[in-house]
Amino acid sequence: EMSATDHPLVVTAPASLVAQVDRLRIEQVLTNLLDNAIKFSPSGAEIEIDLAERSLGTARLTVTDHGPGIRAEDRDRIFDRSYRASDGPPSDGMGLGLYISRQIVEQHGGTIGVELPVDGGARFVVVLPLDAREVAPGA
Repeated sequence: EMSATDHPLVVTAPASLVAQVDRLRIEQVLTNLLDNAIKFSPSGAEIEIDLAERSLGTARLTVTDHGPGIRAEDRDRIFDRSYRASDGPPSDGMGLGLYISRQIVEQHGGTIGVELPVDGGARFVVVLPLDAREVAPGA
């Protein structure tokens, strides 16, 4: 359960973008990323969602928050199954959401990573092929 009532969502997206993906699983990735952005953002801070079609038949989805960001030394570990954010109580960690998101994105033949914007916060970047059918056997 997430509430965006304290966080304006700023969405930039094309009028339409067609992709062959497992819709429920990609929705789960977006939900996980938004959940984290909301959890780690100060009240009232905007969360930016950007979706764009890129060349070579891929789409790029980013979710940017203006929270405390992620320590550089943790950047490579946040998608690990055992990682939990060390800031705040243990129950406030990122838990399995990012690990599961990485599994889903990779099953679609895509990539997920995090950037640390110069003005603070965190930007999660998902790149997916628009036609992921061949790279996701059994999906």
